[in-house]
Amino acid sequence: MKSFLVISFLCFTFGLSHAQWVDGGRKQTQSVKGNGDLLVDGGVMYFFNEDNMMQKSTDNGMSWIDLSDSGLPPKGAGVAKNVSIMSAAGGRIYAPMNYGNGGGMVFYSTDQGDTWLMDTVGAPGQVLGWGGLPVIDDLHAWGHWLFVNWNGPNMFDIKTFGGTYTRNQYMVQGIHNPHSVTSHGDTLFVGTSVGIYYTVDGGANFITPQNAGWDGILPKLTIEGSRIYAFAHKGTSPWFMMYSDDAGNHWTTQDISAATNQKILNGDYVSPVAIHVKGNWIELSFGQNHFNQAANVWKSTDLGKTWSVDSAGLPNEYIESVTHFAYTPDGNLWAVRGHENIYRQKIDAGSGGASVSSSLRSAQPSMVWSSTNGVLILTMLQSSNAQITLVDMLGRTVRSVNDAGIPVVGAMTVRGVSAGRYWVLLRTKDGYTEVVPVLVE
Repeated sequence: MKSFLVISFLCFTFGLSHAQWVDGGRKQTQSVKGNGDLLVDGGVMYFFNEDNMMQKSTDNGMSWIDLSDSGLPPKGAGVAKNVSIMSAAGGRIYAPMNYGNGGGMVFYSTDQGDTWLMDTVGAPGQVLGWGGLPVIDDLHAWGHWLFVNWNGPNMFDIKTFGGTYTRNQYMVQGIHNPHSVTSHGDTLFVGTSVGIYYTVDGGANFITPQNAGWDGILPKLTIEGSRIYAFAHKGTSPWFMMYSDDAGNHWTTQDISAATNQKILNGDYVSPVAIHVKGNWIELSFGQNHFNQAANVWKSTDLGKTWSVDSAGLPNEYIESVTHFAYTPDGNLWAVRGHENIYRQKIDAGSGGASVSSSLRSAQPSMVWSSTNGVLILTMLQSSNAQITLVDMLGRTVRSVNDAGIPVVGAMTVRGVSAGRYWVLLRTKDGYTEVVPVLVE
């Protein structure tokens, strides 16, 4: 029996007035005290700062609960502690804590942060020779796996939740060294200076798409819906943006020099410090380009075509920018400065709704699985003609249906197609593209 998929697209338009950043309610007792990461998962906010250590909010930041007795190292005198990265997947929240003595420790919670446990099985020793684990440079949870980049030469590990850290022999090869990772479901996308590759089985196997049009180095990846974004640069030119709607087979370059054609204090072009994409809204923060300036934050509300400064309401203290962004279901975008406080601004109507302008790309597809006579079915609530293409994991077209009538149900038979994982590409004549994974059984 083959599987079929039903996808419904909803399109909304919201009128928003011009907004600015406002106090997020986590101002510390001293403005020199540091902030860590801010993560939103399942409607719960998790935040780390020097005053309160780990804390959470279940009401979109209206009130906060300190988690000082949850199993994380306590605040107080002694070695400095910071959680600069957090990631969530499969019912787990990961919060690696780095210490001022050059060591680190991975912690995780399965009860929304109320208790935290160390995750050390198979972890490498401190590369400088003293006790403890190395500093964690990067960490990302997806599916039921965890990727960790330890501070050391080619120290890229992947582990299954509850398993042991295992050095990934593909990632440690120079050309495959990850510069950035992002994920969608069970798929981890890895960015390198020659393109991306991905795994759908926790790093046991890797697939390299065509990467046609890729033209950058040191990419910083993020994903929104089915679109992968890569912010990169080449030579001494300003950073630019690339995006792919087909899992990295083809990339389109978007000039964003209106925001990136500025230089920091040492004369280098700015590079993105934090990135957030929500529908048509892209928010970027960069290093500072002069003293006594509000955080160097820019926004685009048309998918990167035009840009404007978005620093109104942010203070001018210190030479630092925004280090993290996060979005809450009430429609607020949150910005974390390196020290002092966090800030928020309303960017859409909330409840995961579409962003500023009306676009099918902003819609949230509703996916329902069933099985019927080897037919793949896609439906849309907005009338349009479309092409539906079934693509295998190597980017090869397996089946294609042109001008499938929508909202008349678009259908494709998958009888005779080998069982396995595929991508379904939906392309409409107005330029909208949606990509969803399909498991044919």
